[in-house]
Amino acid sequence: PRAIAPIPLIVRIYRNPQFHGPWATVVENVPNIGKYLGNTWHGKVQSIKVSKGPDYVEGTTVQFFEHIDYNSRKMGYSAKYVVGEHKLLRRKFKSIKVR
Repeated sequence: PRAIAPIPLIVRIYRNPQFHGPWATVVENVPNIGKYLGNTWHGKVQSIKVSKGPDYVEGTTVQFFEHIDYNSRKMGYSAKYVVGEHKLLRRKFKSIKVR
């Protein structure tokens, strides 16, 4: 059986701006959003809500990456977010690290 990993953050991702439309909850690292949630999510995350998980440690962040497998190639981008609500306008994030 698979061991349960610590859950420092709970991340709710939304496909639409302003926290509207379809959403999903992420509590583990996701190397490929499209594979994890389906192709309709690939590069479509437009807003997020980050809350403390049961294993939260002060200063923990969630990081979004431009490419799959946590890659932000040369001239690419990644972004780190702390607990709170965040709008991600015109970003095409394709992988997420929550630990």
